[in-house]
Amino acid sequence: MGIFWIFFFLILLCIYVLFGLYLTDGITDFKTIAFTWVIYTCLWITVGTVFLLAYFWGTLRTKTGPYGIRGVSGERIVTGK
Repeated sequence: MGIFWIFFFLILLCIYVLFGLYLTDGITDFKTIAFTWVIYTCLWITVGTVFLLAYFWGTLRTKTGPYGIRGVSGERIVTGK
């Protein structure tokens, strides 16, 4: 199973780099290229964070604690009139 994830992340890295190179193809100024790569990287980090948050939320939403014995009942109170 580990080799699958390594292969998957290598493919994602290749797609990331190839699309970034395509995006900066006609730019000649170094500062503009560097700024474009920084913004491009921030965009993909944000997208990845959103997907991870959705995945973890879906996992944690269905979690329950361990079952145990029932605790001591509390005191009964008299309600007001």
